[in-house]
Amino acid sequence: MAPPSSSSNLRVAIQQTASTQRLTIQPYSWYKGMGSGKPLKSGKFTLGGHLWTLVFYPGGYYPNSPYVAVFLRLENNLVMEQLRVVAALVDGGADPHSRRVHHTFRKEGEISCCFAEYARQHDIMASPGYLCGDRLVLECAVRLVEDNEELRAPAPPPSDLQRNLRRMLKGGAGADVTIVAGGRRFRAHRCVLAARLPVLRAQLCGPMRDSREVIELPDDVAPEVFAAVLHFIYGDALPAPGRGEEADDARGAQRLLAAADLYALDGLSRACQDMLCRCVTPCTAADTYALADRLNMPRVKAAVVESLAVNADGMEAVKASAGFQQLDAEDAALA
Repeated sequence: MAPPSSSSNLRVAIQQTASTQRLTIQPYSWYKGMGSGKPLKSGKFTLGGHLWTLVFYPGGYYPNSPYVAVFLRLENNLVMEQLRVVAALVDGGADPHSRRVHHTFRKEGEISCCFAEYARQHDIMASPGYLCGDRLVLECAVRLVEDNEELRAPAPPPSDLQRNLRRMLKGGAGADVTIVAGGRRFRAHRCVLAARLPVLRAQLCGPMRDSREVIELPDDVAPEVFAAVLHFIYGDALPAPGRGEEADDARGAQRLLAAADLYALDGLSRACQDMLCRCVTPCTAADTYALADRLNMPRVKAAVVESLAVNADGMEAVKASAGFQQLDAEDAALA
């Protein structure tokens, strides 16, 4: 191949396979001195069912750029599907496809992708792998994206926010308010409680803010229930179930569900409802049904009825429970 001229429309050799396109520049030493903005073009080729041109700037795309640049241009603007293109330098050394970059054409009308800082010119000249026999090979691959998973952003790393908040609650670091429930004192943080407890927000941070450091809850709020509420507020999770009987877990979930309704904690309410749907026992079924009826929670009521329908032997235990006696006449279908 003759040395390059001043033309900006130089052509270089191409080699095509069914899934890839290779642009070969040889001898590369002839072209490395080209100024910025002067491209080497592959000419048009078909890949992935579309017409493309691969453009390489050995002297960089921008003035005085220390990088080589790579452009892939779609010549027929007919992309209706999502196409993924990958460009890589073919290294004759250990890694045959190093300097790999990729781009996804996601929408109609997108006609080119640009890697203006593809690789440093000095790194290419210093690598015997890239310039095997004074030849530089750039490979391009195009394929249809069928799995939308790869178009999604990478999953963020797991958050340790809840773990850190629970540590603050347990250790009391930075606590600036005391909540008294059933005679038990809980040290907490105004900003966290105000963000998670709408019912107490005015007392904590609003115009009616209570300047005192101690806020007392009504006497009917049991301390163990408020402790579970705090656990959820700081950790977005229910406390670990105890090692007692399933009925005890169900009774605890009933009390916590009532507290969730009192404090307008929708997330806690959903978690408690899930637990109650899984923990229907003959001795707690009536109480659970009555609570769900009072709080208008049809999913929990349906779970109780379904459980009793498949456990007819437990019906006598249900009738003997105190909660059964409290059901309204309109709920007598359980009998």
